[in-house]
Amino acid sequence: KGMFTCFGAQFVCTHYDTKQFITSLDNYLSDNVFKSNHIICGDININLFSNSYEYNAYLNTLAKFGYTSTINDFTRVSGNSKTRIDHIFIKQYKPTNDHTIFDSGRFYAYILKCNITDHFCTIIINEMLQ
Repeated sequence: KGMFTCFGAQFVCTHYDTKQFITSLDNYLSDNVFKSNHIICGDININLFSNSYEYNAYLNTLAKFGYTSTINDFTRVSGNSKTRIDHIFIKQYKPTNDHTIFDSGRFYAYILKCNITDHFCTIIINEMLQ
């Protein structure tokens, strides 16, 4: 059987300037080449159901580095407001030679809809293949 790794992530970003955050994210991803699966997650406070500058710049930055969204539904519902501001993006490492021992496995993402906080919990599970 495969090995499973499961974790949930939830954090609140401080009051960063969104443009500065996206620039910092771009710099971080430019400076780091990951030779493993990489996950970016959290309460990013950029609504992925909007069509704003921040939305486009954020998604373009992540797409440029090969990241894919795994959470594609509302993560916060308050009154008539429904937003997707809690994100999990993954970049799966695809080995290019036979010398690596890493197997990317499969990822499954979920939204746990509960009333513990004002946000739903986002969860990602990685099933490692043998």
